[in-house]
Amino acid sequence: MSIVKEEHSLSFRDIIGTSFIKLKGCKFAIIVPLLFGYGVLLSVMDLMEPLRPSLGPYLMEFLAIMVSAILIAPFLAGICKVALNQTRGYPIKLFSGFYYFNKTIPLAIVLAIESLLQMLPTLLMSLASPSAAEAQATAVDKAHVSASLPLAVSSSSTLPIGASAPLVILALLFMVILSLALSFAPFFIVEENKISPKQAIFGSLHFFKKHPFLTLGIHATVYFLIFITAIPMYCAAVYNKPILIVFSLPIVWFFPMIYTAQACLYERILHNTNKEHQE
Repeated sequence: MSIVKEEHSLSFRDIIGTSFIKLKGCKFAIIVPLLFGYGVLLSVMDLMEPLRPSLGPYLMEFLAIMVSAILIAPFLAGICKVALNQTRGYPIKLFSGFYYFNKTIPLAIVLAIESLLQMLPTLLMSLASPSAAEAQATAVDKAHVSASLPLAVSSSSTLPIGASAPLVILALLFMVILSLALSFAPFFIVEENKISPKQAIFGSLHFFKKHPFLTLGIHATVYFLIFITAIPMYCAAVYNKPILIVFSLPIVWFFPMIYTAQACLYERILHNTNKEHQE
């Protein structure tokens, strides 16, 4: 019995099944630009590191977010387009993810806005707790900016030291919801030629509002699979047992699956939304 019942079903089971099936033929078309993008990002961040003492931690943090958004955007655009084309049955090539540098500016704006919004809880808690601000500055001073798994540039700032547990939980909840709510924005950017970052953000918020728990469930499931398959790799590094890496091989499927899952969900919500408007 097929695990995919309907082409445009919004069933959790159907979307997870389809996103896994669609990995065939596009895994490395997603992984190659992803690794290349991370490599470029880490190299540039290392080159920027000598600027940290003169700029200070917070200005350096802001500059790193802007640079990271610009560096990651073209590769993320390519990855999202590859996943979307694979979902729709269009032909995919190994280097298809490198063809969308024209989407760099609008997507970089979206990523930068998301990263800055992610910093709000940290900033507000630091202001509310002056005693933690100095410790926070030290933590930020030692931190690096990295790109998050699904789509965005994430702030390297940690939550303020000394903040109360409820505030930390609320801040983390805000960050998770924000990431989910904006997870469709890159697909809007690569889909439309004349769409603005503002339209992409509001379009993503609209899609998330229509299916928040489905979006959460799909992301949580795929990230759980990635986490489970990454454990042997971590153990191999900690206990110096390279043979354990073999048990992490499924991550080659589950890591790019987050993008095919997002593309599948985006495509189905888009189809059903257009169908509602036609009716």
